[in-house]
Amino acid sequence: MGELADDVVEGRRCSSCGRWLTAGDEAEKRRVIFLGDEMAKDIFGKDDPVGKTLLVNNSPFTVIGVMQHKTQMGVYGGPDATLDYGMSDVELPKFDAMTETIKGAGIAGELESVTIGHFQSMMVKLKWRAVRPATLALLAPVAQTFDIRGSIQLQESGAGVLVTSPLRVAVRGQVKSKNLGKLEPGKPLDAESDVEVAAISIYIDGARSWSSTSSTASSA
Repeated sequence: MGELADDVVEGRRCSSCGRWLTAGDEAEKRRVIFLGDEMAKDIFGKDDPVGKTLLVNNSPFTVIGVMQHKTQMGVYGGPDATLDYGMSDVELPKFDAMTETIKGAGIAGELESVTIGHFQSMMVKLKWRAVRPATLALLAPVAQTFDIRGSIQLQESGAGVLVTSPLRVAVRGQVKSKNLGKLEPGKPLDAESDVEVAAISIYIDGARSWSSTSSTASSA
């Protein structure tokens, strides 16, 4: 199985929100800033803030992007990852390296030797607020593609301002179990889907930082 291609799970894009902060911005100490959507609205109102100058501690910073409005992280799927599954809590996979037990002369007991680039079975757990036809359709015995998007809030040490760093986890796999949750008056069902991961790519600030199939891995 190959890696998850970049264009398989691009999902939905903002047409006028600029760009994310990059490693080059930090390395060259560029005076650029990425704003949350509420802050951009408070400062610039209905005007497009991208390209405008904002004073931070009396130093001018150029606004390069604005976070899209989100109430919680989103999960998208389908053949082109544009089907919106709604809001979900996500338990991302644990990476357990495959090992080989070594023992004998020169070793005081046993040693678990890590097999480089190979991992044991990985699983993503998706927790849904309710059961809907789209989430039930995930039980079909076919490979599914998921585009999981969220945002990490960080403090930019140089300017002393809060910025957001986008996190995107692209997963291909098959749902192996579905828990319909619990019916209680006035409460969410808390249904769950367990996805056996065949391929995963992790993107930070828009750049792919890690890719892995069911047996091999690489970092960028």
